[in-house]
Amino acid sequence: MEVVVREKKVRPLLSHEELHLEISFPNEPTPKIDSVKKHLASSLKVNEDVVIVESLITEFGKSFGRAKALVFSSVEDLAKVRPKKKEKAKNEEGKEEAPAKGK
Repeated sequence: MEVVVREKKVRPLLSHEELHLEISFPNEPTPKIDSVKKHLASSLKVNEDVVIVESLITEFGKSFGRAKALVFSSVEDLAKVRPKKKEKAKNEEGKEEAPAKGK
């Protein structure tokens, strides 16, 4: 797999860089987002925890695609800008409950 950065935008207010990538993967299946994240982190020499791959778009039958990734300056900045999603509450039986709707 080969990853090429086509466009790089620095977003100082959000403490991250926005990268538009071109990915080629000849004679391989479409890579998973996690493998793209690992490859990008190793090529940029940053920790995997500060890299988010937002999208990976390929065309049917093609061995290349486009991706959009965000590289934050630190884990703390990532937590400020992108808080974790809330988990659904579970009842006693272990089944998930939908959150109560308020008016």
